[in-house]
Amino acid sequence: MISIKQFLLSKEKYLNEDVEALDIAVEWIKSEGIYFKNVPYTLHDVALTIQHFRNKMVNLK
Repeated sequence: MISIKQFLLSKEKYLNEDVEALDIAVEWIKSEGIYFKNVPYTLHDVALTIQHFRNKMVNLK
């Protein structure tokens, strides 16, 4: 399974603030093959997690 952090690092564009976290969350869910499965978290949860990781990674640069 690809972690969200690894996914964010997989493409430079994901660290760009112009790309919405929600759009990245949709791409991550599709890449994980869980788009149509019942999962214990929402798209919103994933987007918030992505934004959190992205903020931390950008501040480390």
